[in-house]
Amino acid sequence: MSEGIPLWSPGLLTAPDSAAHARFHVHADADAVAAAVEQIVIGGEHTDLQVDDSRQHLRFRTKRTIWNWEMEVGVTSTPMRRGCQVQISLDVAPDRPFSPHDAEKNTAALEQIRWQLESAVG
Repeated sequence: MSEGIPLWSPGLLTAPDSAAHARFHVHADADAVAAAVEQIVIGGEHTDLQVDDSRQHLRFRTKRTIWNWEMEVGVTSTPMRRGCQVQISLDVAPDRPFSPHDAEKNTAALEQIRWQLESAVG
């Protein structure tokens, strides 16, 4: 046996963090943000849209592509005096495998959803 590099360590079993997050302000209310998210889901053929009664918390699953498994996206809008603060979280769906490259791909996918949302609400 060679010295130096351990054959096993607890860190080898730890999954990499593949989640992507963004927080930003828009000059629209929570209903406008919810309507924009609904249009993104419909236009992108995404699935499993869940909306709470306040329309401030939305969750959906992106469609599977040739490069990505489905991803779960959560959008929360917090009303402010002028507009609202929007937080988007995106990660590999819990029942799908992940790879070390998911963090980079998820960040790019999140930026695309952010761009669509900001474009829709102005």
